[in-house]
Amino acid sequence: MGDVVEERSDEGSGVFDIGAFDTDSDDGACETDTGLVGACSADHSVQETETEAETEAETDDLNRETTELLASALEDAYDALLRRGITAELVPGSPALLMHLPVHEGSRGVLACDEWIGVFARFERIPGGWAPPRVALSPEEGTGSAVARYWRAFGGWPAVSDTTGICYVKALMMSVRNDLEVVFLAEAPGLAAERVRERLSVQSENYAGVFQLPADTREVGEAVKEIVAESLGVLGTRSRRNAVAMLADVLTSNLRRLGERCYLCGARHRPAVEAGVPMPCCNDLCRFRSCDTMYVNLYSDVKRRPLVVQLLMRLALSAVESGRGDKIFNPAPPGLDLQRLGKIISKLPPMDELSDCTNEAEVKDVMRKAGRSCYEVLWWIIMNIPNHIAELPPDGVAAVVDDLRGNPAPGGAGPPPSLAAAPDVRVFKVASQLTSLNRLFLDRRRMFGYAYAFHGSRLENWYSLLKHGARNMSGQGGYQLNGAAHGPGVYLGLTYDMSAGYARGGGLSVVAVCEVVRGPEMAAWHKGSCLVVPQSECVSIKYLIVKGLDA
Repeated sequence: MGDVVEERSDEGSGVFDIGAFDTDSDDGACETDTGLVGACSADHSVQETETEAETEAETDDLNRETTELLASALEDAYDALLRRGITAELVPGSPALLMHLPVHEGSRGVLACDEWIGVFARFERIPGGWAPPRVALSPEEGTGSAVARYWRAFGGWPAVSDTTGICYVKALMMSVRNDLEVVFLAEAPGLAAERVRERLSVQSENYAGVFQLPADTREVGEAVKEIVAESLGVLGTRSRRNAVAMLADVLTSNLRRLGERCYLCGARHRPAVEAGVPMPCCNDLCRFRSCDTMYVNLYSDVKRRPLVVQLLMRLALSAVESGRGDKIFNPAPPGLDLQRLGKIISKLPPMDELSDCTNEAEVKDVMRKAGRSCYEVLWWIIMNIPNHIAELPPDGVAAVVDDLRGNPAPGGAGPPPSLAAAPDVRVFKVASQLTSLNRLFLDRRRMFGYAYAFHGSRLENWYSLLKHGARNMSGQGGYQLNGAAHGPGVYLGLTYDMSAGYARGGGLSVVAVCEVVRGPEMAAWHKGSCLVVPQSECVSIKYLIVKGLDA
């Protein structure tokens, strides 16, 4: 670089070409005399130094003022925090503090942490109040800074070796930051709502073409109002003006309600996720972002839900190889056509091999040996389903069968008692997170009650059914395979045996047990030995009865 500068200087053609200045200038500020030019440069350097010094002084003054206000807020809130088992310490000479919070037993297991956490928060003043503080589990400054030294002395976040816990901790902090944005902008509700709206409709090249964002602006507007209300609801009446107490309220609320809301947008899960772990909601953008940020931890699913993972692998492969994958396996992982996707899924290692792994690194190693992209594709297959699916233990199947037999739809019957003892039968419980559809269903079920009916379908359809729910697809090209003899609607069998006749393909039989609203329309839905329900919001999948999964 030095040679180039010298060459340009000799030729007089560089940016600082002295000959380009006006030699007849009255004030002489740009004389060609090199002494005057040097003097001008020196004066300019002095001015820059003075400006930088003034800026640094202003910053120091602002930090000093912010630190004093933060210290005052901490003093006001200190006793109230102690009564809740929370301690907070101001970082000397910095508008930052370290907060020490207790973690209840249920969340400790999920986060793989001890009885407490330490959270670093940096505060900043804006016109009219406090900006949303920046929170982290470790300081953003360099390791040699006063804040970092203080953090190490304080203890910081306990060492977490469990990779699943690390994933959930990251999700927790994302949820905390979302709430802080709303809580600290409460005095400007329009700005808070705009921040939430951005979460629900963010546009990015990574997401373009993978799915379509909701076009119903009224639905988005209602979701924004609800999420803002959820975030503001964490504040106690005494803490609305105290920045430290507001931060404590947000942190303790998120620890207490771990898994109740989507950690990406803040929407409440309905019904609550029974697993009690942070999960994205059914919004396609949140599902995609959760995959895009490598949130999923396969080791956790392989250990906790091995048969669920095995089932989803079988269903995904059947959908991709059906010849209708563009319809029933959509969206597919970005950048993969169905032919290549089918080859990758067919190479996924068997569950007994994955179950032998003792950590996430071993899972990745096994998947990488099986084939390129196997890890990412299995991860997509699991996270693309917006429902929590859990296998029932064998001793819990009989109770489910008794429940089904005790509340059949009019004219129907539950499955035979012998089903509970069948060695090749597995029962899975489905907690629906199809939020927009499920809210309507829950409202109607609350008003009218519900009964059980059954839905059987070809194996290739079940991945889509678990993703989108049992919907009225009559007349939809590429989705409907059988004729709608009794008109459009969701077709449900009144008995298990009838629906099982439609469940075929791939050596695996899957029949859904559906809750059906006992509304005033139910009599009109009766069509001989089945129910035909035109309104999808009156049906929700509750269980899956699967035969042949162990084969």
